[in-house]
Amino acid sequence: MRLIVALFLFTALAASEASADFYTKGSTFTGGDMEVWQAKDKKREQSDMPMVGTVITITRLDKGVQWTIDPKRRIYEEKPLAVPYEAPIPENENIRYTESSSTDLPTPSDEGCTAESRLVPEKRTFAGFEARGYHMGCAGQTGGMTTWTADSPALSKMQKETEAFTEAQEKAQYAHWPRAEKKQMEDDLKAGKRFMKNAANQMMMGMSGTTNNMPKGVAVAIEGQTDAGKSGYVFALKELSIKPIDGAVFDLPADYRKVSDVIRVQTESAMEDMGIDVKGMNQMLRGMGAEIPTDAEQE
Repeated sequence: MRLIVALFLFTALAASEASADFYTKGSTFTGGDMEVWQAKDKKREQSDMPMVGTVITITRLDKGVQWTIDPKRRIYEEKPLAVPYEAPIPENENIRYTESSSTDLPTPSDEGCTAESRLVPEKRTFAGFEARGYHMGCAGQTGGMTTWTADSPALSKMQKETEAFTEAQEKAQYAHWPRAEKKQMEDDLKAGKRFMKNAANQMMMGMSGTTNNMPKGVAVAIEGQTDAGKSGYVFALKELSIKPIDGAVFDLPADYRKVSDVIRVQTESAMEDMGIDVKGMNQMLRGMGAEIPTDAEQE
């Protein structure tokens, strides 16, 4: 879920030259909220996850680390942002996005479905921003997905800052790579983004014969609909503020215990709450050859 929301914020949320801090809060399809604090080279993402509770991720570009935190269990996991260089597998070495890469994608249609994209007549308001809806689905049917977008300097500023942070985080991941390989990665990332933009335009042309129905502005909500007429938001913006953020928001609590895998600890704890004998299950899996860390290795 966090990945879906993160991808949504990156592609949908832009615009002055000066960097600015911002805070956002939005509802998600899990029923909980996701909050984001960002200040130039620091970012905190906090979400409510079913069964496991609150999960916090703090990314510190200035320190080159990322922390995953569980406030309920007072534990955290630390990982460096930079990843070691690994030579590409020979048969995959030449698989890259280029200017000539094909964007021939199938028209999103199925038997009995003619895909279409259309502007929704009604308007809605999210976090005080008036939004227009762009629906994608099957012609003559109610199911599909609607992207709600709004135009605002504040939203554009948020998108610009989000994109700048994402680009900086990408560069931090291969900061220690050899110079030539680092340059190739930068070129591949840029080409991949152009490819995705061209693919989106082509898909829209296949659905409605025009790119005029492409969502315009910054997305503030994504709504899914079923053929039965039911609908729900995958994400909906509830609050946005652009103002200085207290730096303590991006600090790691001093009294939390370090573990090797926060998500694993949370998952096993949730399973134990359901009455599952996790230790017995892990012991059985180890006996079958699975690499399952012990409690001591977790810490």
